[in-house]
Amino acid sequence: MAASSRYSRKVWERLARDEAYFAVLTEQKFRRRGLDQGARTAFFETGARDIESFLEMIEGYVGAPFRPGRALEYGCGVGRLLLPLARIADEVTGVDISGRMLEEASGNLREQGLENFRLFPADSAFGEMRDEYFDLILSYIVFQHIPPKEGLPILAKLMRRIDEGGIGLIHLMIGGGLGRLGRFLQGNFLGSRLLNILNGRKSGEPLIPMYRYPMNRVLEILYEGGAHVLHLQLTNHGGERGVILLFEKSGPGSSAELRD
Repeated sequence: MAASSRYSRKVWERLARDEAYFAVLTEQKFRRRGLDQGARTAFFETGARDIESFLEMIEGYVGAPFRPGRALEYGCGVGRLLLPLARIADEVTGVDISGRMLEEASGNLREQGLENFRLFPADSAFGEMRDEYFDLILSYIVFQHIPPKEGLPILAKLMRRIDEGGIGLIHLMIGGGLGRLGRFLQGNFLGSRLLNILNGRKSGEPLIPMYRYPMNRVLEILYEGGAHVLHLQLTNHGGERGVILLFEKSGPGSSAELRD
């Protein structure tokens, strides 16, 4: 495992231990100290609204009702999106870098009486799913926390897991956020402590890393993976500018179009 991957795992295991829900949605009401039942309910309601919005987006894109049979979420965290997805899909698969996050997700889904799910740690997921394909692969506000040198190969692997005619919905950060110095500092222990101090936080608080993605390489991976028509939706989360990429997989070397 690369040193950056080991560091990322350490960061996310600590975040999962100390602030699992806040690490997923950085709103103060989801901090551990105030996470009562009302806050937990509000947290999962945001996931239900996002899934509803994504389904509307997909149905507008394909021009027909859409309900996934087999769905995969990469970076499922505590199950914010996986839980409402499991209510409409035949089977869902969640993947995450943090074992603690997966344990929390499992508990959250079972608490709601859901059993149609599987969970895999990121380092073994693709081996476990060697011959499996999905008609929906989703990753939202996740790749922005993965260094592109690791995230781009992951994106290529996900493309290979989408079934013919299946849908991909991937969110990436493309601008805003940390400057060049900040992106350099966030990648190591001492740098992250310094960034916390500069931003008025406790030095020892885990820093949630943020990364921008090169769109030329991303689009090349989608094309090589068989993306058909591509729909783009721009996002802005507190100054972090991103894009949702929605596409249908047809086959390698297909003629790609851009739909706005």
